[in-house]
Formats: sequence, C-alpha cells, structure tokens
Amino acid sequence: MHTIPPDVTLMIDRLQQAGYQVSRDAKGSYYQGMLKLAGDLAGMAFLRHEPILRLLTNAQVRKGIAYTFGEMKAIALPRQDTEKFARLMQDLAGRQLFIRGYVLQCPVCSLELWYPLSDINEQMRCQGCRSWFQLPLELNFAYRLNHLFAVGVNQGALSVLLTALYLQRNSQAMVWDANYQLKKNGEKIELDLIAICDGMLVLAECKDNFKSEEITGQLRNTLCLADDIGADRFIFATLKTEIPPSIADVLENRGTLLQRAELLASTGE
Repeated sequence: MHTIPPDVTLMIDRLQQAGYQVSRDAKGSYYQGMLKLAGDLAGMAFLRHEPILRLLTNAQVRKGIAYTFGEMKAIALPRQDTEKFARLMQDLAGRQLFIRGYVLQCPVCSLELWYPLSDINEQMRCQGCRSWFQLPLELNFAYRLNHLFAVGVNQGALSVLLTALYLQRNSQAMVWDANYQLKKNGEKIELDLIAICDGMLVLAECKDNFKSEEITGQLRNTLCLADDIGADRFIFATLKTEIPPSIADVLENRGTLLQRAELLASTGE
C-alpha cells in the first residue's frame, strides 16, 4: 500500500473529479526514500552537476559496482570541475548516497568482493569460501551507490527529480509528487509528475531515455489527460540531447520541451 502525501491531496482530487481512479506507483515510494536520503528536493541539486549525472547514468555504477574515487573521476570526467566534483562526492558519501567500503580479494579462493566500512575488521571472513584472512596494509576506499538510489535511478528517477528541481527554482511556491497510475474507462495512464506551481496545475512526462515509437503514444495520452483535467501547463522532460521530429510534432503548441541543458541549468528562465 503506497500512501498519498497529504499536501498533494488537492491535485489528486482534481484527477478524481475528472473520473480517474488514482493509485500510487511503487516508484513514487522509491523517490520519497531518495528525497529522505538527500534531505529534501533542494538537497538533490547535485544532480544538476554534469559529472555527477554522468556517474549516476553509468551502467556499472547503477548495477552496484564499487569504484575508488580515482576510478569514479575517470567515469565522471569532471575536467576543470575536479574540486567541485570532489566536494560533492564528499557530501554524498557523508549522506550515505554513496557508501564507503573496500574491495577485498580472498587469498584462498581469489573471490573479490566489496565490503562496507561497517563490516571491516582486522580479520575478515570471505563471503565465498568462508576462510579468514587479514586485512591488507594498504587499501583505497571504494564507493558503491546506495541500493535504494540505484533502484530509483534505474526506474527513471533522474529526469523526474531534475524536472521537479526545474519547477522549484522557477516558482515561488510549489507542491509536487511523482508516479501515479490512473485508470478511466478501462484505459490506463502513467503519470510521471504532477505539481501545483504558483497556483497553476502542471503535468510532466519525464524520461531519462526513450524510443520514439514508444513515447509518442504516451505523450498523446498524457496530453489528453492534461486537457481532461484542465492542466495549465504540460512538460516533456528528457535527458536526451536529440529529439526526433515526431516528438516535436506532438508537442507543437501544446507543451514545453525540457532537454538536458535546461534541466541542468543552475538558474531560472
């Protein structure tokens, strides 16, 4: 059972008054957990740092592979932003978004695994062959993405959270929530983000990545939903830098397109 936060009830009422059955997707709960880790939505501002975003979109990082700081720099390519990248990573480790530990290799069976710092002792037990071995004299920390964060990212959280950040910095007041399943007359619609910004109702379709043949129908459905409930604004947000003409045609005069550059911009419109 995924509960609806009390401060979004007004938005849900608008959907229900238009005849939609509303339920919260499990992904919405993942995002709430991610926000709790970060502190609040403003605490997610690190997502607008391009090197951090490159790190989070790396397939191996999202799978839970642990890397040293030097290896993460090679993935993130901070270039002239090395100092800022280091400060952000220090902060993310402190908030347990990246968990510090060591990659250890068993001298008996050669199994190499990551161990969190909380499990480290002078004498370690291999998780494979169960042999005991002593900790090496010299080790580099290895950092693994928090599993909840990894699940959320794999479920498309990045574009949703970046869209929420965009709306927040361009509004005086905002209430928002994400990931609802809607049903009306047997038709199902996934709603990625709904918000009230300065009194205006906003719907957004948010996709980290997509195939044009799949997203076109989804956009049409969400645009129909926006018309049905009298939304004041519709947004299609994506981390992709190139948009097929078919998408632009669907959005023409009906919605705002936000691409990677707009989502990562640190200032308002």
